[in-house]
Amino acid sequence: MAFQFRFETLLQVRRRQRVEAAVALGQAGAAVERITSQIADITTKRQSVRDSSTDQRIGEVSVDDLLTQGRYDLQLEAETLALEQTLNELHDEEERRRQ
Repeated sequence: MAFQFRFETLLQVRRRQRVEAAVALGQAGAAVERITSQIADITTKRQSVRDSSTDQRIGEVSVDDLLTQGRYDLQLEAETLALEQTLNELHDEEERRRQ
């Protein structure tokens, strides 16, 4: 007669919970990586816009172009701030899932 652990069902439930928690933690980590990548892309884009606007300031200067580039830079900055806020929330969620 083989030994049967009395609470085998509870042990299986706990194992399943651990696996689900590990999957959820992995998903949170992937989301953090994705947001970090987006922030880096936007930062690179902002730098290239600034570099191109500096090159265009030699000679004639178009006020409309300067305003357009300034608005675009502000839009990219707003996107970066929103993504950083999302990143902070994801870090909090990741810490919660670790526990």
